[in-house]
Amino acid sequence: MASRREGTEYPKAVPPPSRFPEGQWSTGICNCFDDPSNCLLTCFCPCITFGRIAEILDRGNTSCRLQGLIYCAMSHIGCAWLYGGVYRSKLRGFLSLPETPCADWLVHCCCCVCSLCQEYRELKNHGADPSLGWQANVEKWNREGLKPPPCCARHGSLILLAATHAVFIRRKIIRLIGKIILKLLVKLNLASNLLVFLILISRTIRRNRMGELF
Repeated sequence: MASRREGTEYPKAVPPPSRFPEGQWSTGICNCFDDPSNCLLTCFCPCITFGRIAEILDRGNTSCRLQGLIYCAMSHIGCAWLYGGVYRSKLRGFLSLPETPCADWLVHCCCCVCSLCQEYRELKNHGADPSLGWQANVEKWNREGLKPPPCCARHGSLILLAATHAVFIRRKIIRLIGKIILKLLVKLNLASNLLVFLILISRTIRRNRMGELF
């Protein structure tokens, strides 16, 4: 056996202790520069970051590309904050995180970039790297003999509770979108009625002027 040199320290083959307290976010909402590359990507293409997060939270049932396209489409109609809030709630349910600094949908409404960056870092700090994708993370856990984080486990009451919570939120969002569409239709109907009324008035005025001429 090779002799051990004096003054040389050898690493111990023990798993590192948990660096983050349970039930708390590992980073703050404004700590975007903890991961500069992801911060830059999210600033210019938030749909990519969201797609990566959603693929991990859905445990590979939906792809990053599909979720990114949905998020992009929702942003064009001004509802991306609703969709982002659903997945933030899903992440909190899996990891038992507090709803801070405010409601999930409000965080995404005020600053979706900060929210997405925080959620991305949270997954990464718990051992699920969103940039690798679901399948690559599973292969990594199997290869290194690691236990998947709670957000990536396929069974458990915590996941069932979070899934139920996500369904409840989706229903609320659908109802809210329905109310918004109904209000828009009512406004459009009022606008069309007003336009018809103005046209009738203009025709009446024109006829009166023609009658005065003849």
